[in-house]
Amino acid sequence: MTILRLLALAGGLALAAPTLAQQAEKVDQAMIAKIKDEGMNRSKVMETAFYLTDVCGPRLANSDGLKRANEWTKGQLTKWGMSNANIEPWGDFGRGWDIEKSYVAMTAPYYHAMIGAPKAWTPSTTGNVKKQVVYVNATTEADLAKFQGKLRDKIVLTAVATPPKTTFEADAKRYTDDELTKMMEAQPARPTTEDPAMTERMNARRAQAALRTKLNEMLMSEGAAAVLSTRGGSHGTFFTSNGAPYAADAKPVLPEIEMSPEDQLRLIRLVEAGIPVEVEMETKTRFQNTDLKGYNVIAEIPGSDKKLKKEIVMLGGIWTPGTLPLALRIMQQAAP
Repeated sequence: MTILRLLALAGGLALAAPTLAQQAEKVDQAMIAKIKDEGMNRSKVMETAFYLTDVCGPRLANSDGLKRANEWTKGQLTKWGMSNANIEPWGDFGRGWDIEKSYVAMTAPYYHAMIGAPKAWTPSTTGNVKKQVVYVNATTEADLAKFQGKLRDKIVLTAVATPPKTTFEADAKRYTDDELTKMMEAQPARPTTEDPAMTERMNARRAQAALRTKLNEMLMSEGAAAVLSTRGGSHGTFFTSNGAPYAADAKPVLPEIEMSPEDQLRLIRLVEAGIPVEVEMETKTRFQNTDLKGYNVIAEIPGSDKKLKKEIVMLGGIWTPGTLPLALRIMQQAAP
């Protein structure tokens, strides 16, 4: 009996597939039609996305949300008729992390509620803190040195690397026939041993990361209270990232909130105009240190082809809401 072993929804899996035979294979058009019918008419995509997002919540690695999603997925794979559904460790990962409370607002020169969330793997504030703001705009270590002795008990603003741009076109649009034709006729890019533009971007990112490490060390030694930063977004949205490594022995960092660019830029403009700015914030985060393993959700579809009974096909996917489980459910329903 052939086993289709499915690595579902664990995050960051490498895709694995068997080597295909070189000879042409007869295509089962009737089966393809059944798969299309199941996918287009009974996909359960909205129900699955609802449970993985609204019900389970954010699914940061080793977070409570990921654990809820793993358990739900295991149950669904079993409910959909797959065998041996299980949650299995794949190796060491690091600390889990969850947000229990988050609040940030400008309180001077007037009150303004702001949009932001704690950066992953950053600690809690010491309760509710209300502090003066300092803007640290540094591109070199020499720039950082100018702020020595000025950061104690302050909330530190970092620069906005990519300011939002005003848009005058819809976010989504339909491709024209000419555009689609050009996409169909596009040729693969020729492989190159070196891409100067890519090399320049990577060097810039490394330099920026190194400077941010220096900044973190300086903020800790200077006794700053917290950090407000941003890495992009527009129209009140923002992108999140990790503010510290997830390793169990990671160096300590300050509490940090990732802000919407518009709110961050408002604070920067006020500070640069010489107007005293005060921010009130509170974050309550929780680390999970008891289980440092990472986990995959596993399930199997027993095969029926006698010629292929010794072969195993492995499929893997990341935590894009429902993509892989839905594909597996459709396969299971179309060819039970």
